Amino acid sequence: MNNLILDINWSSTLTLVIVSFSLVISIMFLFVGILKIMGVISKSNKLKKDKANTKIEPQNNTKLEVTDLEYVAIATAINLYFDVNHDEESLILTIKNNPQIQSPWNAIK
Repeated sequence: MNNLILDINWSSTLTLVIVSFSLVISIMFLFVGILKIMGVISKSNKLKKDKANTKIEPQNNTKLEVTDLEYVAIATAINLYFDVNHDEESLILTIKNNPQIQSPWNAIK
């Protein structure tokens, strides 16, 4: 076991470790730079779109008035939508009493 450690060329191993580590770190910095550039481009495109959208002015500033009949129609539609019973049930609760004298759940102490 001792000879195995001594047989390793440590200068080559150290060089390989340093080169690999520096390569990984430089690729990470490259990715961070690319992402920052993409963020700047995206933000400038968003600002251009926002400026284009702010130039459009509404043509009609009238408010819509809803009548009472329309409120009733909306409320009825919502009630029918949420009150749909897919399964018709009798809504009667039946409890079957099953006397088990030796059950530990209903044992009288």
